[in-house]
Amino acid sequence: MANVLVVAVDVSDAVVAVRARTRRDVPAACTGCGTLSEWSHSRYVRHLADAALGDRPVRIDLSVRRLCCENAACPKITFAEQVSGLTVRYQRRTPRGEALGRRVVNQDQPVRSLELWFRLGKL
Repeated sequence: MANVLVVAVDVSDAVVAVRARTRRDVPAACTGCGTLSEWSHSRYVRHLADAALGDRPVRIDLSVRRLCCENAACPKITFAEQVSGLTVRYQRRTPRGEALGRRVVNQDQPVRSLELWFRLGKL
């Protein structure tokens, strides 16, 4: 995650909100062909639920780039950059947040753990 800059961390009674963005000078691999690209098309913010910090859910507001693939033979024209260990295509939870949810559901944890899981999903 060396290409992520944390801009701010806001802690409230309800949630820990982390605002971050990816660095613009680091190339990203096309999700279609793997070609590295620095040709930025635009940016958008992904809202990711992560594992709780104490009893507070964690929300990561991550600004990522949409880039243009520079390989003319690739069927993708644009793609969204992914951050290894933090983002997964089409997911709204970090891998750690997703793993927490699977553990809670698979191990039949008490109602308190299920409440946490549902709060993570509604961020």
